[in-house]
Amino acid sequence: MKLSRSEETKKNILDAAASLFSQRGYNAVTMREIAKEAGCSHTSVHVYFTDKETLLHTLALPPLERLEAELSALLDSKELPQEDKLFEWSLRFVTFSLENRSMIGIIFEADPERVDEEKPKHRLTEVRNRLFRQLRTALTRCLKIGLTEEQQLEGARIYFFALYGVVNSYRYSNEDKDQLLQRLAPTFRNTFRAVLFGLKEIY
Repeated sequence: MKLSRSEETKKNILDAAASLFSQRGYNAVTMREIAKEAGCSHTSVHVYFTDKETLLHTLALPPLERLEAELSALLDSKELPQEDKLFEWSLRFVTFSLENRSMIGIIFEADPERVDEEKPKHRLTEVRNRLFRQLRTALTRCLKIGLTEEQQLEGARIYFFALYGVVNSYRYSNEDKDQLLQRLAPTFRNTFRAVLFGLKEIY
């Protein structure tokens, strides 16, 4: 079905923003540059999107919220032992990231705030931080009882550093997601196990 002129303009703006944010980073791109890339006027961009943050949220929030819901349901499931939940959560996070490689910088890195920020400025940060809290909860359940808040936060950060390292290792790979998972899923799982083993030694 052919898009209306209005729908096509909006799509062109979103495509232009996604491309520029990915290439140059969110903070470096201006609304005028997005308009030029989209082939429309600066005024037209503001007709559809109030500001650059609105554009960012339109691009990043829907996939991130779907991921949050999927991973939340996984952690609520009573079918898997705690360590298996953590490893499955991790693999699904990696799978999502490999599926969305062209957008990963926008979804997780654009306009960042701290993961322990109690009152983030942006809705996008709220969702990112809820995902991090999911990881922290899943990990803490696999470690010994009685860890302090600081230890739980530090452990989750260490685990996430390793997890995001896996993502970044294949961010620019020419292999598609299915090829990578078929070849490397066992290695990914062993990576998660190794990190958990190390954290158990520390804590």
